[in-house]
Amino acid sequence: MRQVPNAASAGTVSELAVGAFLSPDRRGREHDALMDLVSGLIPSASGSAHPGGGFVASRPGAEGLAQPHVQVGADALLLAVTRVCTFAQERRLTNANGFFFQQGTRLFLVISRHVMFDASGEHFPDRLEIEFHVDAENLAAATWLSIPLYTAGHPLWRQGTDDGGAIDVAVIELDRAALPAGAKFQGFGPGHLPRPGDAMPIGASLLIVGFPLGFHDSLHHLPVVRQGVLASAFGLRFQGKGCFVTDARTHRVVV
Repeated sequence: MRQVPNAASAGTVSELAVGAFLSPDRRGREHDALMDLVSGLIPSASGSAHPGGGFVASRPGAEGLAQPHVQVGADALLLAVTRVCTFAQERRLTNANGFFFQQGTRLFLVISRHVMFDASGEHFPDRLEIEFHVDAENLAAATWLSIPLYTAGHPLWRQGTDDGGAIDVAVIELDRAALPAGAKFQGFGPGHLPRPGDAMPIGASLLIVGFPLGFHDSLHHLPVVRQGVLASAFGLRFQGKGCFVTDARTHRVVV
């Protein structure tokens, strides 16, 4: 990689190996510009949990989904989000949305904390069921996995926090050995998390992926995607709460 300065800078020509230039440890305007150009050639998604249920993805994303499990006739983002049902023993309580997150070989389900436990709503499930595709050639084939939330009275899930305290995000680790045979899914990874100093401007375009009021492609077991914008300062607690605000229509659509 050769850098040739303009005449006004009075600099000298410098050379750097491509591998070193593309290293994640190297930052700068030139590095970021090239990575943005390359990422435009790759299907991508990045984002965070939406306080209203669903998943908010910035558009466009900077990187592809981590460790793809299958190439099927659906966008990778749709296969990273899953439908969730909560239960108290055998009694079904509510529907919800979650997404998969991978760190190394470990796999997690990320979900709104109030889905796990909500004292104000008297919502106290003891297990979840999440949906998996099980046939790469037939998205209509799907099955459910039951996930206990407690063992001997102790929660298996953890609530997220930020510098201001608790936020409405929770995570539970999934046992890969317990996944349905042939489970097909995508997962986000650490590379999708914002870096220190990253900023998202007011009015930035967002995609909100999920199952609003249970509405989805029931044949192919896929979520729907709505569009919105960032409506409050990203990185600041809105009204002191652990959330930011979006401006979007997320209720059921009529088809």
